[in-house]
Amino acid sequence: MEASDMESVRLDIHGARLTITGPTRVRSTVETLYAPFISETGDAVGVRLDVVTDEAARPRLDDVDTGGRRIDGPMGPCLLHLHPPDRSVSFAGRGVLTVVEAGPSTLWLLDPEDPVVEFMLSFSISELIKSQGVYAMHAGAVAWAGAGVLIPGGSGFGKSTTTAALVQGGFELLSDDQPFVRWQAGAPELLAFPAPLKLGPESVERLAGRVPTADGSSASKRPVDVGPDLGGRQAHRARPRVLLILTLTHGLQSSLEPAQKTAAFEALLAHSLFAFDPRLTRRQFELLGSVVRAADAYHLRVGRDPRDVAALLKAAIAP
Repeated sequence: MEASDMESVRLDIHGARLTITGPTRVRSTVETLYAPFISETGDAVGVRLDVVTDEAARPRLDDVDTGGRRIDGPMGPCLLHLHPPDRSVSFAGRGVLTVVEAGPSTLWLLDPEDPVVEFMLSFSISELIKSQGVYAMHAGAVAWAGAGVLIPGGSGFGKSTTTAALVQGGFELLSDDQPFVRWQAGAPELLAFPAPLKLGPESVERLAGRVPTADGSSASKRPVDVGPDLGGRQAHRARPRVLLILTLTHGLQSSLEPAQKTAAFEALLAHSLFAFDPRLTRRQFELLGSVVRAADAYHLRVGRDPRDVAALLKAAIAP
């Protein structure tokens, strides 16, 4: 690909700065995924990611290399290679990220139109901003009077439904899927990813107090604005106060019970910690541990009508 075909987009994610260079399709995808963090400044920024599609640029990774470790990804088994100071991950042959300690990192894509390009870009960006002290988590997050509530979990766990119900009940939204965390003044601080929530038809019906007429797990989700659609507000930061272990039930009422912090830590690690760079992984592990120490842990069992969870959480947060 000619240099003239490459376009750049700059991100500033809570002070973690990144320049991404790639074809137009990649630039537009990044601008869509990370719209709140687009930086218009012309200054060169600290970390650079070059996205390329030329076959000649594809890194050759041997599946039987002793440095390789298999992990699961949304597109199938991925292969992780650690060869300090450089590290690579192969996304099931559909892309390869190579992180270079000094100099620009590279993401090679087999097909820029591949639906999983969004995942590969998000993974790459999340890994690169770690070196600047900002860590992404896979969790829902809301705030009440500055007290942060984290709901770790993967897709289909009910994070977005519960997060939306809390926003309906007066909590402020940090993120329904990918908040950030960093050290601030010696303590962990939760940071927003300001974007619309994404809810499926079943979640919309539950939030309206109706019994879902069909299983919406396979239906496409639609964006829901925190203000116009939910009557809520966007928060920007909060101190961790509550960690929720979430279960969706068919009970008439939701319930909240104290949980062991070890269980909450396991839930947080399972969905937020990826051991790609050993040095940065240790820092992230310590930071997530501080989040757990600062927060109270609860089992939240969400009933048929999730709108009752806000009152339960407010009572737990109240002094």
